[in-house]
Amino acid sequence: MKRDYLASKPPATNLQKDVIEVTALHALSASMDGEQNRRQARSRLANWQESNREQVNCLQLLPKALARFYEDVFRSPDIDLTLLPSYSFVFQFAFTLAQPYISRDEQDFYIIDNPVRKDKILKLPYVASTSWKGSLRSAFWRQGDKAKDEKVLRLFGSEKKGTDEASRDDSEHFQAGRLYFYPTFFTLKSLEIINPQDRRLRSGRLPIPFESVPQEADGIFTLLYVPFDRIGLDEAETRTQAAEDMGRVATGLQAMFRDHGFGAKTSSGFGLANADLKKVRGEIRTQGIQKFAQQPESFDKFVEAADKLAEVVKNGGRGE
Repeated sequence: MKRDYLASKPPATNLQKDVIEVTALHALSASMDGEQNRRQARSRLANWQESNREQVNCLQLLPKALARFYEDVFRSPDIDLTLLPSYSFVFQFAFTLAQPYISRDEQDFYIIDNPVRKDKILKLPYVASTSWKGSLRSAFWRQGDKAKDEKVLRLFGSEKKGTDEASRDDSEHFQAGRLYFYPTFFTLKSLEIINPQDRRLRSGRLPIPFESVPQEADGIFTLLYVPFDRIGLDEAETRTQAAEDMGRVATGLQAMFRDHGFGAKTSSGFGLANADLKKVRGEIRTQGIQKFAQQPESFDKFVEAADKLAEVVKNGGRGE
């Protein structure tokens, strides 16, 4: 199978050649008998690790048309709140990694065992919307919020239990959440070497390479809140809930980015962001109140701005 791939592989982009071809050659050498083949496999692996140890700009390896498409459409989603129910709001900001981001890709055919998760089309490292949702929910729980708390359920929704008969009966009680997460793409990748220590010898013998998004890489986070379940109901209560949710989500985001982290190996300090936020087209804004708060310069200022806007929402547009 490996030989068939090498003999009739389709045309590939530079990014695909960077991984797929090297992976195939490495796997072919490793599967053949003989010390020379094993040396070739080790040499290819070492060369690939050395070339990827420093930062690799994945965007430069994409075709120009695809790179422009990413910049125009995916990098910074543009959300039109006028099409959504009143008191919907958007949080969008650019952040910088204080520590590398590690995740687990679904791709099995790779030169190392721990590739960072990449989009199937763009081939860029990214944080999936489902990963953002799980990380923020985890941050809520660590702050003491209960999974079945009504205020948490209205944000994240309840879980579907399955497809059997009992689960279908239970689906009548399924509750969708008001939060909608957008994926965050990164254009840089690198390698982290983790060397587990032997407790007796106090040294490591088997360093493990992990593909990562490196420290100081930038990403844009976008979150949309839609109180769809309040359409046609009491407006004052809708405003109150939206204001409460705005403050609670902002505080949870600060805890996720600054304290708990996101992605894999957060207990080891990976997946944290710097306190400062980047200046890009980003903002805190809400539908139903004609007041926009431009993007703050730090997470502390972000929470402060969200609390102020929440107070405006709660008062029906009156206030600072």
